[in-house]
Amino acid sequence: MSRKCFLGFVVLILSCSMLMISCSASTDSVARKAEQLIIDKYAERGIAVKIDKPLVLVKRNDTEYRGMVTVSVAGDEVELSVDVLYDGKNIQAEWE
Repeated sequence: MSRKCFLGFVVLILSCSMLMISCSASTDSVARKAEQLIIDKYAERGIAVKIDKPLVLVKRNDTEYRGMVTVSVAGDEVELSVDVLYDGKNIQAEWE
């Protein structure tokens, strides 16, 4: 393989990789969506929740995330362990 072909191939692979990375949601954007889901779920029960320390997620695979968030519920600070499933369209979160 000539040097020009090899360099062209490398550029093509890098470009495709960057495109795939840019198409997936960032971990921070998934965390913000999950925070809003937590706030909304508490609000459905008439409970006001304030995010004290933002949700920090670690990506486990393409659709699963795990993290911690600190919230205030009725004046008490609570640390929640959060599991998130996000497929790019739908988000589900469980916390305890």
